Amino acid sequence: MKTLSIFCLITVILMQLPAAKADEQSAYANVNQKNWLCGGLINYTHNSSDTSTTDQLRLTVEARYFVIDRLAIGLDSQVTIKTDVDTVASLGPSATYFFWSQEKLATFVTAAFKIGLTDATVKSIFTGEVGLDYFITPSVAFGPDAFFDAYQGHLSNRSDLGLEFNFKIFI
Repeated sequence: MKTLSIFCLITVILMQLPAAKADEQSAYANVNQKNWLCGGLINYTHNSSDTSTTDQLRLTVEARYFVIDRLAIGLDSQVTIKTDVDTVASLGPSATYFFWSQEKLATFVTAAFKIGLTDATVKSIFTGEVGLDYFITPSVAFGPDAFFDAYQGHLSNRSDLGLEFNFKIFI
């Protein structure tokens, strides 16, 4: 719960940044109505303690449509492979809001809810992200984001908090 509170606090603080004017918003970043966002994330985590070692690989593919300026809604698919837990393949709706941009930078917040299948059960996964995109062209961006994943399942519950690197194409 402490992890989720810290994640929410960071998100609220970043959302307090002054919003760009509409003409500045569309000047470089291609986050306007009727455009598409397609992207992906790769995350690898290695944790070791006195008693165990855990490796995790998380792959996410996203496709979203801008229904209004700065708000994109779509689908995420994700595969999470963790050495001490079942592999989870999931799919579900997501939304991304770009709440600030200036020149080639844009900050965003994303929420997604996915249903995942494992070898033994069905899991629900809530994902929250807050990040910064650097636009190398008006249609291509990359950058870091912080994520929080909460896994709920019949046999186990867990949560992950971390940093990852994303790549996006805006068309």
